Amino acid sequence: MTEITILEMHENHVDSVVAIDSQANKNSWSGSTFIKEINSPTHILLVAVKDFDVSHADKVKGFSGGQLIADELHVHSLAVDLLSRRQGIGRTLIEELLNDAKERDATCATLEVRVGNKAAISLYESLGFISEGIRPKYYADNGEDALIMWLRKF
Repeated sequence: MTEITILEMHENHVDSVVAIDSQANKNSWSGSTFIKEINSPTHILLVAVKDFDVSHADKVKGFSGGQLIADELHVHSLAVDLLSRRQGIGRTLIEELLNDAKERDATCATLEVRVGNKAAISLYESLGFISEGIRPKYYADNGEDALIMWLRKF
């Protein structure tokens, strides 16, 4: 696994995060959306950086994010730079996101994932998430269904 450090996302990370999000998602978020969530007390946004250095945003290798709603964490984003995939960064980001949510009194987590994203589904299942439903035609870019997954206790 690549040596990384997980940090709270800050505004100096946003350009790198948007670039990574654009690689991973056809409908990627704008920088202003990330900044709005960074400043929201109900959101948790994390970045994985190589060679711990907060000031060098180009060292961002991935990010994750979620929103706390009552005692639930809704995981809304996970992306890793194309050249840094399959090195455990995504797993580490989700584990830290869950840990942060637990520290804020969350007791469960949910997410949606493309039914065709077998790698992500496998990752989430390995962390204890269970498939509990389908959201038909959830993704606007191609009408793909989303699998609804839950981690009921953590």
